[in-house]
This record gives sequence, C-alpha cells and structure tokens, in this order.
Amino acid sequence: MESVIKILKDAREYGMSVTVVDGDMLNVKGPQTQVAKKWLPILKEHKDEILQIVKNEKINYERIEKVKSTLRKGHTYFMGVDDKIFEIADKDELSSLEERMLKHLDTWTEIEAEELRALYEYEGCIYNDGKCPPMGRVPVRCTYCYENSVAESST
Repeated sequence: MESVIKILKDAREYGMSVTVVDGDMLNVKGPQTQVAKKWLPILKEHKDEILQIVKNEKINYERIEKVKSTLRKGHTYFMGVDDKIFEIADKDELSSLEERMLKHLDTWTEIEAEELRALYEYEGCIYNDGKCPPMGRVPVRCTYCYENSVAESST
C-alpha cells in the first residue's frame, strides 16, 4: 500500500490529479505529455488500491476539518478561562481552575499532535487563514504557528 501512496504522490508532483467517479472509476487529469502517458498504465495497474486510498483521503479530509473545528473551539475555551483566572480571588478555586485548564491543555496537545498531525499528516495552521490569533489574545498557538514563530525569532 505504501508504494501506491508513493505512486500517487509522484503523479501529483507531475501535475496529475486522481479522483473517484461513481464509486469505482478513476478520473485522472493532468498534462497531456509523455509523463501522463507514462502514468496512466501505472495508475490503471494499481486501480483497486488507489480507489481505496482516494476514498480514505475524503474521509480523512472530513475528519481533519472536524478536528480543526474542535481545536478552534478550544481556543475560544482557553480565551474564556484566561479571563476567569484574573477574576478569581479564592486561591483554592484558582488552583482547581488551573488544574482543569492544564488537563484541557494536555488534551488539546494530544488531539493536535497525535491525531491531527501524526495520524492525518496535517501540516498547516488550524485556522483557515493559516495564522493563529496573536499571543496577546490567546494563551496557546497551534504547533505550526508556534514552531514558525520560534524559527522567525531565532533568525
């Protein structure tokens, strides 16, 4: 199966796109060059495996969007909790809130790092515009934005 994924990636690098039509047919688009002629027999040879992978990509895309939505809602949660921390005078209540927030932050990290990035190989920001809100407005950034901000600050 991994060799079929490599075939699809290589074909995409040459400008080819592969989609599923009517559930059991491949639609291959790309430049009408020798490259396209080279790839068509290879794609036909591995049609069954490619159908399975392309169908799963659609499922993965839907799951990625759901996970990203959950993480964006997490930003809203963190922003709300952040305001509450400064309003609490009782130290015991603050400790309880801090403990809950740390548990939520651990869950956030687990969802983002393990599910979104490791399982689905998602590489960008969780926000559609590709940039998390500024750190002054939110207590956490997604891994992508955090790593880019660290790289920018070290240059």
